[in-house]
Amino acid sequence: MNLKHFFATCLVGFALTACNNSSTSTSNEAAAQLPDAKEVKTLRVASNAEFAPFEYTQENGDVVGFDIDLINAMADAGDFKVEIKNTPWDGIFATLNSGDSDVLLSAITITDERKLAMDFTNPYFEIHQLIMTTENSGIQSLDDLKNNKKVGVVTGQTGDLAISEILGATNDKISRYDSVILAVKALQNGAVDAIVSDSATVKTYSENNPDNKFVLIESDQFQREDYGMAVRKGDAETLQMLNNALDKVRSNGKYDEIFNKYFSQDALTSQTTQATPENNVPLEAPVPPADEPEIPIPESEMPAPPPPIAN
Repeated sequence: MNLKHFFATCLVGFALTACNNSSTSTSNEAAAQLPDAKEVKTLRVASNAEFAPFEYTQENGDVVGFDIDLINAMADAGDFKVEIKNTPWDGIFATLNSGDSDVLLSAITITDERKLAMDFTNPYFEIHQLIMTTENSGIQSLDDLKNNKKVGVVTGQTGDLAISEILGATNDKISRYDSVILAVKALQNGAVDAIVSDSATVKTYSENNPDNKFVLIESDQFQREDYGMAVRKGDAETLQMLNNALDKVRSNGKYDEIFNKYFSQDALTSQTTQATPENNVPLEAPVPPADEPEIPIPESEMPAPPPPIAN
């Protein structure tokens, strides 16, 4: 090899090496500049699983229901995760400010008073209050509740607020309970003449307890109400995330699918035919208010919530 050819070969080799090193360096720099994989946010969701069919527990302790299916569908659509925690109703609102939860999802009615303490998503379900009584109660309208009738409500729910406004908050004919299950049992036992609660839930208990022959009474005096998911006051990021996801499940048909699972006539019929002791959740016996005599409650007579519905 002559000297001229030798130097030409060296120069080509040097150029190739330099280009290769430059390419490697550029690739490394580009990789270093790539953004990290987006971290999926997990929202801690507090729900009081005593309000079928929106949230209730299965025999294995899992919380299920319309609200739970909805938030899970929203998580899929919105690229976030959720952790559901069964929380007593009387303490559920405090979990926001204490930092124990990020979202409240428990068939919560949006009210002006509540909006002072927390922010709500766009409404996701419309209801109204409904009277449930028995065939022989003599009650045919809301006005009949004013005639020395005992009325059961769930403490702090909008049924409580509505009846308190009509009868007076301190009226001794109002009996307050910790859950709809306890209020329904009080009606079965004769401790109250009627109960007032959210329409969808009352209808579900009536459908699933046909032997009790409950009577449902509408009233124009009960205004329309909207359910919303609550977040900490000022938590705009979480609020926007939830609203965007809710829009997506409404537009892609998933909301309608979940609604029909729990509230179509076929679903209600399925729930009624499946409401047997072996596939329903054992419910704890209610504790009567202090001013009422204790009534023995056989477990077999507890009101049946809806059983899990097969997809």
